[in-house]
Amino acid sequence: MNAKYSKGFTLTEILITLGIIGILAALTVRYIGTGTNDPSKGQSAGDVNAIFTSLLSARMDAASTERPVSICAASSATRCADSSAGVFNWHNGWLVFRDEGVPGVIDGEDQIYSIHDALDGALRITGDVGFMRFDQIGRSTHTGQLSIRHSAAKAAVPLRIAVERSGLTKLLKS
Repeated sequence: MNAKYSKGFTLTEILITLGIIGILAALTVRYIGTGTNDPSKGQSAGDVNAIFTSLLSARMDAASTERPVSICAASSATRCADSSAGVFNWHNGWLVFRDEGVPGVIDGEDQIYSIHDALDGALRITGDVGFMRFDQIGRSTHTGQLSIRHSAAKAAVPLRIAVERSGLTKLLKS
């Protein structure tokens, strides 16, 4: 194998990843939009896709730049949220950033890649962790789960996004 082409992702890997994202997006729209004509449900599907895609992008950025990348629940456009109650409100927005200093804290040489504002819809995203971090090869060094619930569908089973140690990100029904 030529060393010149040994870094990064192949076209096949990228196409498979995009295919999986498309399938998950279709399933998410179908799950959240079932049985209602409420326009906020469509917005909710877009919000779920946004956070799921942000997690996938953080992992791909870490592997392609060979630097750690984190995604965190935001308290502002430049600061990660902290919680003494052990529950983090990701629906208030999130940040994706190169995380070379203290894990989960934007400091020193860290660079913010993207800022996602608070969600407008009735979707509530909470997590047992305030940040998730991917190392230089895309493995997760800080794993966690996010619970996603639409406020108008209180009886419905919430969705969960789980990030495993391998870096694999899954969308699950609870």
